[in-house]
Amino acid sequence: MAKRITAKRTIWQKTRFFLRKYFYYIIVAVLVVAVSLGIVITLTANNNRNNNNTGDVPVITPPITAILPMLNADVAKPFEMSTLLWNNTLRLYEVNDAIMFVSSTSQDVLAILPGVVSSITNDMMTGTVVTVMHDGGYQSIYRSLAPTVSVSEGQRLVQGALIGQASNSAGNASTYGDHLQFQMKKDNKIINPGEVIKIDNENK
Repeated sequence: MAKRITAKRTIWQKTRFFLRKYFYYIIVAVLVVAVSLGIVITLTANNNRNNNNTGDVPVITPPITAILPMLNADVAKPFEMSTLLWNNTLRLYEVNDAIMFVSSTSQDVLAILPGVVSSITNDMMTGTVVTVMHDGGYQSIYRSLAPTVSVSEGQRLVQGALIGQASNSAGNASTYGDHLQFQMKKDNKIINPGEVIKIDNENK
């Protein structure tokens, strides 16, 4: 029995001696392991957070270049808000808040950009009018269309979608024959369509 107690004391003494001698190194080792685990856990959490937020990164798409509202068309009357132009139908001089397009090959009127049809109206002066809303506060207005159009209010259009046919429905320019009066607005203010579409007779 005495030998067993002596043996236990010897083991305990050795353990105390070991701990007393290497206590500093043990503490340092424990701290190093704890710090290393903390770094690993932090990096893992940040990586998971970044992966989860990938869907929140906005996708930047290049702007779409607007097309002409009529293909193979000529400008019969330019946009002009600073100089008076002669109106052969009304027999007077006036500013022109739209571009008049005419074509000898096709009367198709096309959406210059993707958008949504916001209104379809008809009156004696401007004829049948389709207005399309686009991104960025832009509106494209297609006047003097034939009464039967190819779109409906609320319809979402792709670029180049058929809107209708050019005609002489606009009473303010009926003597010009079939034509399109194309108007543009930005934030509900009239702008020169030439700021959005490229207009020259080389587009034919």
